[in-house]
Amino acid sequence: KKMFYDPKQRLSTLVTPPQTKGNYVKRKGRSGRTEDGHFFALYTEAELASRAEHEVPEFIQSDITPDILWLKSAGKDIYTYDFKDKPMKEVLDQAVESLQKLGALDSEGNITPIGKEMADMDEDPQYARMLIEAKKRNCTNEVALVIGALKTNNSIFELSRGETVVSKYAELVDPSSDVITFLKGWNASVSSNGEGFNKEAIESIKKERNKLKRGSSSADVVGVSLETKEQVDAINLSIASGIADKKILRDSGGVYKYDGAIYTGIKIDKKSGFYNKSDSEALSIKVNSNKKPGGDVESYSEWNMKFDKDQLI
Repeated sequence: KKMFYDPKQRLSTLVTPPQTKGNYVKRKGRSGRTEDGHFFALYTEAELASRAEHEVPEFIQSDITPDILWLKSAGKDIYTYDFKDKPMKEVLDQAVESLQKLGALDSEGNITPIGKEMADMDEDPQYARMLIEAKKRNCTNEVALVIGALKTNNSIFELSRGETVVSKYAELVDPSSDVITFLKGWNASVSSNGEGFNKEAIESIKKERNKLKRGSSSADVVGVSLETKEQVDAINLSIASGIADKKILRDSGGVYKYDGAIYTGIKIDKKSGFYNKSDSEALSIKVNSNKKPGGDVESYSEWNMKFDKDQLI
């Protein structure tokens, strides 16, 4: 399985690509590495003949925004830079646009002080931007916890078939922010010793959070404060600062697309408080996109939030 970035969707999708001719030869060779062996290819010779000679370089098929930030911080001109594998201009343009929306590049495409700070952090640009804003707004602990959750593939909410976050955890759902819904759920899990929640996910989130809060132990992860509107706004704005380029728009068919994308197809996940709602737009914090062999792409936005345009700017 590999991640492929599609500039028309502005989305990275996990796919299982067909084996190339080069991979076929490599795998066949391994069966005879120590002595004579047998090799079975589970496809026809005609299928093999129609396949590519070699894999597409990973850099070409990935979201290169982190690489562009690093090159910009090093003072490089990304349009004349001697890449080993040259990305399409469309992909370079999209990376620059995303970094401008995050405040890492100015309107001329030059690195900003925030961009330099982001480039110095060993994090994805969106997470780096969130942490910088959180430090300014005194909510680093809360935002580190959210980022820890975003980095894991499990939700703290335990849902069986047919259940949604809205139906099972209605008292915890914040209608305007899945970030606050998660933090309310986190507080509830702390109070209940994890009962009614996914304990494996809780432990995974603790580990990721502790990597961000270097030197912290899992024991110091406790409930967070959501008592005032100012605290909630600080958390939401810190997260929004890192996803300012991830606005999704609803089409007439009820599914969404990224702002600026050509294709639609993003659905709202049942783990989101926005499930079965009809908001015309939102900021999408986390999208899971998969393509099964021979099947269609399935994309679900698991974390979402509403936003005030003037406040976000």
